[in-house]
Amino acid sequence: MVVGWKKGMRVKPTFLAFLAVLFALSATPSRAAEPVKNTYYYMVFSNPVPGTEAEYADWYQNRHQYDVAAVPGIVSVQRFVASDVQLRNGAKPKQKYVVIYKVVTDDLATVMKEVNRRATSGETYVCPCFDRNTAGGGIYKASGAPSFHTGAGNAQGDTYLHIVFNNAKPGTDDAFRVWYPGRHVPDMVAIPGFVRGQFSVLDEGTNRRKENKKYMSLFTVVTNDIGKVAAAFHNAPKMKMDASFDPEAVEGYTYKAMEPEISSDGIRAMRAAAKGK
Repeated sequence: MVVGWKKGMRVKPTFLAFLAVLFALSATPSRAAEPVKNTYYYMVFSNPVPGTEAEYADWYQNRHQYDVAAVPGIVSVQRFVASDVQLRNGAKPKQKYVVIYKVVTDDLATVMKEVNRRATSGETYVCPCFDRNTAGGGIYKASGAPSFHTGAGNAQGDTYLHIVFNNAKPGTDDAFRVWYPGRHVPDMVAIPGFVRGQFSVLDEGTNRRKENKKYMSLFTVVTNDIGKVAAAFHNAPKMKMDASFDPEAVEGYTYKAMEPEISSDGIRAMRAAAKGK
């Protein structure tokens, strides 16, 4: 029965159409909300076994990074080498190389299970030239939106990553997680040459290294003169540091991109096409 209707009253066609749509919508099963996909940075720092630099370079460049990046859930890969110029005075990277796999997923455990399965089965070949004794790394979850330098889209030159690891002072994590991405990252990105900054948090579920710091920030620098950026970094106006910041726990290392970021979709498409031949 239509509310307000009286015998003999004519119902307009437009109203009937409205009712039809309303009833159809009420009869349609509601869709469950799609799981939220998070962004992670899977980082592997490594060195070649002494005397195997050429073999290591060929294996990583032409095989290994493609094998790992082909795993579903991984969206891109990029390799970096330690920069001759470090933005932090006295910084000495323990590993010469770092590869960063960007992962976008609602199920990190499944992605990493497949990464490990392929490595264990030999589907992903791990060269003896890879020095396991000095390797490091971890997986960090992006927290909040990245910060950008005004006019960053026009930046030209070589790409560098300044990778900063931190722990907050005991009992101050809540304050640190507000201050660092909300104040400190924008302050850093305002330095000439810096174009982007992203704060992230260690994924405890996948972490196997006690030495890993809880927080990591990736600062992208684009420049033809990293020395000039280093000077700007050291001469920048003094930044306001929060009481949660622990100067004894901070580490920062600068790496230079060896190649552009490679899309995993392209890798998977290329391999699928090769299988179809």
